[in-house]
Amino acid sequence: MGGQQLFVQNSVASTEIDLHGWTHDEVKNKLPNLLILCHNKGGSPIEIITGNSEKMKSIVRALCKKHGFDVDEKWNTNPGTVVIRERGVFNV
Repeated sequence: MGGQQLFVQNSVASTEIDLHGWTHDEVKNKLPNLLILCHNKGGSPIEIITGNSEKMKSIVRALCKKHGFDVDEKWNTNPGTVVIRERGVFNV
């Protein structure tokens, strides 16, 4: 990941994935597997820290949709994050 460390923090309430330092290509290549791994470990909701880049948020939303994750726009109050609530059963 371009010399950047991967940061995933699990807590009782949620899982955080911090994308600071990731390139757009790194996100496209590595985030789907990381989301599935977090989901399979029961780390829902998943909060993806994107920073304020609209392009990065757009990439994350598109990847989530492609892989069956629902982006929760209603409860996300931090503009620098994307919150993932659930994954569709048929996209496992």
